[in-house]
Amino acid sequence: METNSATISSENERLKSANQTLELSLHEAQNSQQGSSGDPEEVNNLKEVISRLKQDKEVLQVECKTMKEKVETVEKELDDLLVLLTDTDNKKDKYKEKLKELGQAISDDDLGDEDGDELEEEEEDDDEAS
Repeated sequence: METNSATISSENERLKSANQTLELSLHEAQNSQQGSSGDPEEVNNLKEVISRLKQDKEVLQVECKTMKEKVETVEKELDDLLVLLTDTDNKKDKYKEKLKELGQAISDDDLGDEDGDELEEEEEDDDEAS
């Protein structure tokens, strides 16, 4: 989950950098156009460059928005998972308390599957010995 978020954040930063580069190029092209000698072909070329840069900027802005939405989705999923984990921990604690009330000796290690795995291994060893 953190890797996705890091990847999205990295991509977002890359897009922001590209957007800044395009804006700088656009600004330079506009300044160059103002200071040009008035050659119509050069003016048309610069207008085409400006048009492409504006289109690229729009595409990058859409991509940036999409990445931000993905980050928000991932963060929401992470929050949901944290709530689920908290609920599960609370239930585990309640069950542990109930077992104590019923007279069962419970240690913190008894809450996992380790004991079940050991029991299965012992049964397998007994089957092999027979």
